[in-house]
Amino acid sequence: MSVSSCTTVESVTMVTDEMTSGQSSQKQAEYETQYFGFTPKSFSNGVYNAVNDYMMDGLQAVEGYMNTEYGDVIAPSQVNEGVQKMQQKMAKQVDKAFDTLEAYLFTNIFCIPENTVLPEDRVKQDKMYTEDEEKKIHKDIEEYTQKILAVKHANTCLQGELDDIDRAQAQMNLMLKQTQDMQQVLRQAGVTDVKDSLVYGANQVLKRVNLLKDIQVVSNKNSIKGEDTKKS
Repeated sequence: MSVSSCTTVESVTMVTDEMTSGQSSQKQAEYETQYFGFTPKSFSNGVYNAVNDYMMDGLQAVEGYMNTEYGDVIAPSQVNEGVQKMQQKMAKQVDKAFDTLEAYLFTNIFCIPENTVLPEDRVKQDKMYTEDEEKKIHKDIEEYTQKILAVKHANTCLQGELDDIDRAQAQMNLMLKQTQDMQQVLRQAGVTDVKDSLVYGANQVLKRVNLLKDIQVVSNKNSIKGEDTKKS
């Protein structure tokens, strides 16, 4: 991207949209740094700070001289008050002068000439793509996009299969635990053979059934006795 006109820092500040202004200012600062090696604003700020430092040093020297030579005539507080007034007046004059200096520098000195190709844009100038090359790039992008989508779909399917495997493994672990618990019960009962374990299990079931029948018979007898008692 070549710079088509002399764009200054002041023109950037005139952008009304805050977001656009921030992005433009950053881009402008990048261009200025590439071309000048620094930003004009940082240069003017450096000079402004240096002038203020020199001004403060001079006023401090004046205050020290006045206190040394005329301390018996003028009180130090009066000298300090006079120096403070001088500082305020000089600061206003310096600010006004720097406003004029900045306007001139940014408009006439620190200005990127027209049609200047900056280093970061030189690559684009050296390599200009033809229409056929752009079509090929778009086609490649579309193909890679389809491949990425296919891989994502395959990953989703594989994840589903892994989830099924995890569930099956959990069921197998549960069955194994139940089998181990059953084997522990059988060992405690003295049953070691599979056939014996089946017979043992069937006998236990029959015992439970017979016990339930006996309980039911006793319950029926008790209910009959209760009815006979009521009738008598």
